[in-house]
Amino acid sequence: MRWIALIVVMVVAACDPVAPPLIEPAPRAPIATEQREYVNLLSVIDRMDPVIERECRNRTRGVNCDFMFVVDDRSGRAPNAFQTLDRETGRPVVGFTESLLEEVRNADELALILGHEAAHHIEQHLARRQRSAMAGAAVMGELVSLGGADAASVRRAREMGADIGARAYSQEFELEADALGARLAFMAGYDPIRGTGFLQRMPEGHHHFLATHPPAAQRIALIGRVTAQMGGS
Repeated sequence: MRWIALIVVMVVAACDPVAPPLIEPAPRAPIATEQREYVNLLSVIDRMDPVIERECRNRTRGVNCDFMFVVDDRSGRAPNAFQTLDRETGRPVVGFTESLLEEVRNADELALILGHEAAHHIEQHLARRQRSAMAGAAVMGELVSLGGADAASVRRAREMGADIGARAYSQEFELEADALGARLAFMAGYDPIRGTGFLQRMPEGHHHFLATHPPAAQRIALIGRVTAQMGGS
């Protein structure tokens, strides 16, 4: 099995797929045994990564499936996870805030979150969101331009259209990521239903990690159905 480096970096975190930040990989430092949240993450990555890479290659064409895993260790960051791309290499990046690692209670929860974020890349949500944003910007800009607006107004309209377009399929993408994420976790030997404990504990919209997502009950029900279809209880 290839070596998996867990890189501690400072990045802009968001659960929704985000525009690629510039990520400067740091040398991999030894992880102290008392940092149990890091040890647990490495264990989950070790089991999940081969499954994620295999499913990525099976489900996509011409997509980079060589995942990188990172941790945002800045203090005061809300519990969060994210998926993006490394600008230098195009590698998909799945990351977690350190505070999220401290909040999860078992490996099943961590595996489900990791699977969810990896699923965003496999389903190509970032590219689909960017296309939707471009379409929204073009439509809004054209409408305002036809009304005789000045260049500044057209620019603002395009920005508004891009924002609307980017959010248009947000909840649909989250449910797709939940479904595939549950499959990935199950195939790696984890219990996705037990993994929903994190969703059950978090108040609706309490953290940014959940703020733009469908209701937790809807997500938990979907994960339960997917797990049952795969033979889980």
